[in-house]
Amino acid sequence: DRDALEVLTWIAAQPWSDGQVAMMGLSWGGQTGLKMASLGPPELKCVIAVSAADDRYENKYLGGCLLSHSVVWGTTMTAQNTRPPDPATHGDGWRELWLHRLRNTVRYAENWVAHPRRDNYWASGSVVEQYGDFACPVYSVGGAADPGYGSTVPRLLENLTVPVKGLLGPWAHKYPHHAMPGPAIGFLQEALRWFDRWMKGAANGIDTEPAYRAWMHEFYEPQGYVAEKPGRWVSEPSWPSPQVGDRRYWLNEGGLETASGSETEIAVRTPQTLGLCGGEWMPWLAFGDGEELPLDQRDDDARSVVFDSEPLDERLEMLGTPVARFVLSADKPVATVVVRLCDVAPDGTSLRVTYGALNLTRRDSLGEPAPLEPGRRYTVAVPLYHTGHAFAPGHRMRVAVSSTCWPLVWPAPEEATLTLVSGASGLDIPVRTPGPDDAEVTPFDPPESAAPMARTVIREPELRRTITGDAETGTAVLTHLDDGGVYKIDAYGLECGTRTERRLSIVDGDPLSARVDIDWAWSFRHGDWRARTEITAAAWCGAETFEFETRVRAMDGDECLFDETWTNSIPRDLM
Repeated sequence: DRDALEVLTWIAAQPWSDGQVAMMGLSWGGQTGLKMASLGPPELKCVIAVSAADDRYENKYLGGCLLSHSVVWGTTMTAQNTRPPDPATHGDGWRELWLHRLRNTVRYAENWVAHPRRDNYWASGSVVEQYGDFACPVYSVGGAADPGYGSTVPRLLENLTVPVKGLLGPWAHKYPHHAMPGPAIGFLQEALRWFDRWMKGAANGIDTEPAYRAWMHEFYEPQGYVAEKPGRWVSEPSWPSPQVGDRRYWLNEGGLETASGSETEIAVRTPQTLGLCGGEWMPWLAFGDGEELPLDQRDDDARSVVFDSEPLDERLEMLGTPVARFVLSADKPVATVVVRLCDVAPDGTSLRVTYGALNLTRRDSLGEPAPLEPGRRYTVAVPLYHTGHAFAPGHRMRVAVSSTCWPLVWPAPEEATLTLVSGASGLDIPVRTPGPDDAEVTPFDPPESAAPMARTVIREPELRRTITGDAETGTAVLTHLDDGGVYKIDAYGLECGTRTERRLSIVDGDPLSARVDIDWAWSFRHGDWRARTEITAAAWCGAETFEFETRVRAMDGDECLFDETWTNSIPRDLM
C-alpha cells in the first residue's frame, strides 16, 4: 500500500501532471486500484478494475474449501519471480540481483495454505470491510467464465456509496477487448469515456447510463474452448435490480419443483474422481485457445445426486447469485458439499451454468470454523457464483449435489456421507423479468487496440489438456500442458520461452491421495547471454497436514547459479 501511495503522490507532483491520477488494471493490478480507492488518496480520481478480487480469501478458498487452483497459481507466481534481470538493460550487478531474488523466493502457495481461515492476512489485501471508505468512482469489470473474480462486480455495485458502474461479460480472465471467449467489445473506448468523465468533467453520459450491464448467456454445446458464447447484453438501472426476484425450487424426491414435497433422507457420497469435467477455476487462456472451459457435465451428473425440473414450458432468465439452502447431516467431523446448476438440453447434454461449494466446518463463519457433530442436522446456505443465463423452453434445470469435486476443491481428510433432507432443501434462483428496454440496449463499439508487439516465433506454442484414468487402481490424472513456445521480441532482440505442465491426481476411495505436481521452465537469450530457471513443485496431504516440496534451479549459461529445495508441513485446520 505504501509503495502505491508514494507512486500516486510522485505522479501528481510532476511538472507534466495536472495533479490528477486514474488507475486501471487486470487481476492484481485491478485489486491494487480497488485498495487505493478504499484508502482515498486525494490524487486518485477514478479507477477501472478488471477481473479484480474485492475479497482475496474467497479467491483462494471457495466457501472455506481450499481451491487446488490456489496451489497451482501460487506456484506460477513463485516461478515468475525467479526470472533474471537482462544484463543488456540492468548492467553490472544483474547476477547479484538475480541471486537475491532466488535466495528470497516467496512460496506463495504455502503462505495461502497456512491461512485457511478468513483472518487479518486476507483482510490486509481485501476491501470488503472498507466499502464505505471508497473516495472515488469505480468501474468494475469481470467475466462470467471467470466467476471467482466476476462476482466482485455485483458486490461493488451493491455496497459502494461512490459512483460505481458494473460490466460482466462472457469472458475469461482477460481484458474485454482481447476477450476469450467472445464477443469482445470496444473496452478501451469505454475506458476513455470513464476517464474523460471523472478526470476532465466531460458530460458524456457514462455516469447516467444503466449501472449494470451483463451478458445473458444462451445454451451452447459445452466444450473446452469456444470462440464466442451465444447470448445478448442486458442492462439494469441499479443493482440489486427490481426486475430480479428469488424463486424457490425445492429439492424433492421427485425432482426440482416449485412446491415442497415430503421430507426424505437422501445419502450423498460421491467418488473422489468426480469433477474432472469442470474445467479451470480461473480460465486464463494465457497462451491461446486452450481447453480450459467446463465440458459436458453428464459424467459428473451421473455420479452425483441430481434433481431435475420438468421440461420448461417457457423461457426462464436468471441474473444474480443462486443460493442452495440445505438441511443435512454428515457422518464425519469435516465434510464438503458442492452444488452445480446445469442447463440440460432435450438430448441430455448438460451445460454447467454456475456452481458453489461449502466446507461445512465453515457453515457459520469463515473465520472461526467448528467441526461437525456426526449425525446432527444443520441448516446451511451455499451461494453459487453470480451469472446470467436463459433456460430455453424444452430444457430442464438440474441441481447436482456432491460431496467431492476434484480438482476444484481439495477433498476432506476422510470420505464422508452427507444425508440431505429433500423436501426441506431447495435452491433460490434469481429470476429476471425481461423489460421493454432490453431491445434498446446500446451496443458497445467494436474492439480496438494498438498493434501487437512485433515478434518472431522460434518454437510454436502447444496447448494440451488430457484426462486419464486407470479403472484397475481407480486413479485419475488431469494433465495440463501450457507450452508458450519461444519467441523473439523483434525491436529488442530478447528471446523468451516458457513451458508449464501440471498434473493433478487422485485415487477413488482415498482422499489422502490428492496430489498436485507442477513443472515450470523459463528460458532467455539475448546475444551471447543465456539464462534459464526451472521450478518443480508438489503438494499432497496427510490426515493432519498439507505437505509441500519446491525446488528452484537457475542456470547462467551452462553454469548452475542456484539450486535449492524447500519442504514444509502445514496443519489442515479442519480442511
